[in-house]
Amino acid sequence: MGTSTNRPDQFAGKIVKINVDTGVSEQVTSGLVTPIAVKFNSKGELFALDIATGQILRINTITGQSEPIVRLQPGTDNLAFDSTDLLYVTNNIDSDITEVNTETGSIRKVVQSGGLTAPGGIAIYDNILYVADTFSFRFLDKETGHIRQTLRTFAMPLQYPLTVSVNDAHAIASSWFANTVQRLNRETGDVLNTYTGFGAPYDAIELSDGSILVADCALGHIVQILDETGVNRRIVTENLSCPTGLAQLDGSTVLVTESLGNKLSQIDVMTGERQVLAENLSSPEGVAYHPKGIAVVAEVGTQSVKAIDINTRKSITLKQNLPIGLPGFSSGPPPYNMTGVALADDVVYITGDLDNSIHTVKLDFKFFNDGNSSQPSMARGRTRY
Repeated sequence: MGTSTNRPDQFAGKIVKINVDTGVSEQVTSGLVTPIAVKFNSKGELFALDIATGQILRINTITGQSEPIVRLQPGTDNLAFDSTDLLYVTNNIDSDITEVNTETGSIRKVVQSGGLTAPGGIAIYDNILYVADTFSFRFLDKETGHIRQTLRTFAMPLQYPLTVSVNDAHAIASSWFANTVQRLNRETGDVLNTYTGFGAPYDAIELSDGSILVADCALGHIVQILDETGVNRRIVTENLSCPTGLAQLDGSTVLVTESLGNKLSQIDVMTGERQVLAENLSSPEGVAYHPKGIAVVAEVGTQSVKAIDINTRKSITLKQNLPIGLPGFSSGPPPYNMTGVALADDVVYITGDLDNSIHTVKLDFKFFNDGNSSQPSMARGRTRY
């Protein structure tokens, strides 16, 4: 008969049995949404996880019928039985572990969610922090850090958000991992448009005319999506060394960081003219702009955040020893998960991808206004969430 194994086919919504000697496969069951993992208990009963629905199902391997046992939050991605047949289920969106009694359906949280999972881009509108959390898109209370809402990949057409920017109507999320840029309804999180065809899209921002600028690290340019269909595009500027972060100065000018070029530049959107504002930065990623002419940049290479006067070029390190700079895999783009920076008045928010946190630090304008060229002591910051 040979040896066989059961495996989920997540894109086809079915579970198949494969003869490992011959390679012949046989369908066990179908009609699932996104099955992600299967395991047998000690009695030989087969259980499956559906990552899109959060369901745990018992599968009859003879008839193919599936019996729902319990429904957890979408994002369940693996499972294991202990010696007593208690089931343990992980969730990659919430970073938690749940114990499930498959006979009674009772559940017990073994590892509580720590909140964020892998935060990247961050943006602010009113009292809400919008966080691109890789496996989800989260809405946080700006003052308390309480997670108000979590939009989950697999459960909706959200494509692994790694950066985010917001305006009155929309949120723009991008993902080099999924090679997508998406326009979302800012209030509801509904996905309105999905654009593909990039090299490695990092930060993306929507202009007042509805067009979207995308920093493409792999192709070394900023591209503008001109219409809602995404068909019409133009290259704004090129020959950049891994453009990563974007921030809008006004209707026709943006700031861009170059992670591999170690530069901060100002780009005229209409002409593509580029003016280098700062050089010799250390792997700059996220950037935010204050109307007083101050750019705030995350320097991953020094694990710090720096404020730069774009007119005088004076700069100050606001905070050091930040938990930023999660290393990626060898075949991925060097910035990997972009460290996000956002501004609310004079408070800077920075995502920490080493400990899944958000930090804040005050932006002190005295240094830029008093004409003093020496660097003052760094402002005090704190871990907010």
